[in-house]
Amino acid sequence: MSEVVEAVSVESERLRARVADKVCQDCKYYEAYNCSLQPGKFVVLSPIHPACEKFEPKPLEEKRVEEGLAEEGGKGVEPQPVAEQPVTLLEQAPLVVQEKRPILPAKPLKHWQVGELDIYLFEKPFALAGYRQGEEVFIIKLANLSAKEAAQRLRDEVLKASMLSEDEAEQLRVVCRELEKLLAERPKEVEIPLETVVERGELRVRTSLVLVEKEGQVEASLRRYTAKGYGNKPVAVLPKITLLHDLATGNAFFLAREGDKIVAVSTDLEGLLRQLVVRGYIAKPSLADITFQFVLREVVQRERGELAPGLGQNGFIDPLGVGLDLSDYGVEGLLAAKEWIEKYYPESNRKAALANVALAVAKLVSPAMRKQNPTFIDSIVWNYGRGGEGKTTLLTLIVLPLLSIPLDDEKTLVFIRGAVETSAQMAFLLTVNRLPLILDEQTLSALVKNADILLSAVVGQGVVKIHAPRYGLLGEVRFKNLRGLIVATNVEFSKWLRKVREHASDLAFTRRVIEIEWENESLKPEAFDDIPRAKPILHAVERAWKLKYSELVKCKDVAELAERLFKALAELYNVDLSSYIEAVREVRSRWESVKDGFKFTDVDIVRERAYEIARQQLGVSGLTGAKVLLSILENPSAYGVCFTKPKDVNEAGSEAGELLELADKLSVVEQNKNLCEKLQQLAGSSSTRIVLKAGGPLVPGAPHFFLGAVINNYKFGSSYANGYCLPLARFAKIFLEEGAEGADSNGSAKDENTEKENG
Repeated sequence: MSEVVEAVSVESERLRARVADKVCQDCKYYEAYNCSLQPGKFVVLSPIHPACEKFEPKPLEEKRVEEGLAEEGGKGVEPQPVAEQPVTLLEQAPLVVQEKRPILPAKPLKHWQVGELDIYLFEKPFALAGYRQGEEVFIIKLANLSAKEAAQRLRDEVLKASMLSEDEAEQLRVVCRELEKLLAERPKEVEIPLETVVERGELRVRTSLVLVEKEGQVEASLRRYTAKGYGNKPVAVLPKITLLHDLATGNAFFLAREGDKIVAVSTDLEGLLRQLVVRGYIAKPSLADITFQFVLREVVQRERGELAPGLGQNGFIDPLGVGLDLSDYGVEGLLAAKEWIEKYYPESNRKAALANVALAVAKLVSPAMRKQNPTFIDSIVWNYGRGGEGKTTLLTLIVLPLLSIPLDDEKTLVFIRGAVETSAQMAFLLTVNRLPLILDEQTLSALVKNADILLSAVVGQGVVKIHAPRYGLLGEVRFKNLRGLIVATNVEFSKWLRKVREHASDLAFTRRVIEIEWENESLKPEAFDDIPRAKPILHAVERAWKLKYSELVKCKDVAELAERLFKALAELYNVDLSSYIEAVREVRSRWESVKDGFKFTDVDIVRERAYEIARQQLGVSGLTGAKVLLSILENPSAYGVCFTKPKDVNEAGSEAGELLELADKLSVVEQNKNLCEKLQQLAGSSSTRIVLKAGGPLVPGAPHFFLGAVINNYKFGSSYANGYCLPLARFAKIFLEEGAEGADSNGSAKDENTEKENG
């Protein structure tokens, strides 16, 4: 500075002469202008008087600024004057000479001084810039930085540029605190470049996607840069997006929230964006592509918690906003339901109805029990009846209100009317929440298809199905069994069990099911005019779970849980709920006494399956064992069988004799003529043995032994497969022996009736 002052004093006359040429004689004020006394320096006098309109100052030379700091149009602004008071020529005040001031790209939001450095905060573009003696020292773009990161970057840049004294270091700390506070109050902006285009070999056009978090939303704009500046085009206003690691399932879910309401859920970001396009949050469907997904991950917040509605670690939760009513109604709903059931249900079905209510309430707690105790058995409640007993009425008009679920509910998927046809659908239903899953009007075919899922959904909270990711090795979706099951059907459990033995043993299934058989007596008609208001029971169940946790967690299965839970509710609210407890005990006792009878032999399985195939093949009812056997012999491929010859000649002769003897016995009945001829034909060709294909229409699975034969490899047509070989005469007696044929006829009639009921 001293050198500059000396230069001014030496050439003062020349300087005053040059200044005099620029003086406004009317107001005696003059401009600040570039002086050539010393290169790179400014002589700063007082500014032009604002009231003087006659004087036109010499325009300042435009200065090119660094890329990224250009204001729209790329023009600079006039330098800020330093002198607070005007200096007139009459006073002949000495010229005030100081360091060069920068031509700033835009009006700064904030200006700080730290030692020799001038620090500016700009709005457009959002950046910090440091200047020393008018020269740019550093630029910090703030678009993708948090408040703390920006303050740290500023501290690093200032310390890199200057050695600070203690006072200046304190100034820097104050500036960083102010900056951090100022940025924390601003919406977070993330700018991601999308493309760069070169036009005419010179002009570069850059496009970015700009995301700004504001008031719980994310505003997305396309920003296009040109030589004249940039402009923003809004393309989306997104709700808050969160990546939630669900503690219940172990899966990660993308959630879109508006306040406390979740408006979209998906296991991947693409699915979430597609939902938001449909709901009108995104202007162009094309924005839901891979590029937009990648950019959007910059603002996705990560959380850990529970997504599925139901009983969580700290009580009932409703993160999806399904509308669970957690008001404290005590046990009013249970008392009203008990009174209505005892008044309108016939005595034969009263226990079945009360037990269903008690077990349904217990299934509010059973998912939490399975999580705490991996060996807890959450038995499927299997309601069997021919129809008209009031099963559906009970489940829809009493049980659903107790669970706080409206009848027309589409969010919780608690009550499913109609068959669930695929295991994928069943796996999805078991995972969406922790409220009971009630399946009404299930057909035999649907129950058979879902046998493996039903079996695995009863014990623990293990994975029942895995959906592989679309790309790569990570990101699979694990379907866990989070819900207790209640099934209402006109399919008898024993019939279903015969069909699904390949999935597990009879004992495994009977241990996982409680069948409640309803007598074929109708609900009283006046019951529908007196439906009670069954107030939700969720708050009372939550209270009992918290207060009696140590007792409830010791239960081994859902029936025991229902008894202890209702005993706890009776104690807490000082009411009599013994009718529910007695009903559960009676239903369970009845099931324990009959389930041991469901140990089906191989003969039972073959006969049952053969009759069903014969009905489909022949299209007739009233089948006899002889008709079924003839159908097997004439259409072996339909039944998964083939015929072969014994290797031993003596065995072949002996078995052929048995077939001819059997044909003679059958010949006394005229209707058996075709069967006799077929048996005689096979005996004559020495094809006296039949092979049943493992896993075929007549054999569930591939056990080591079946019908007394060991599994082995045999030729079926042009290929080989595992099967079981036995003498044809012995196989024929399964259908032709007098006792067996009588049982088959009865079984056939019973199956026909069930088939009609299934519609």
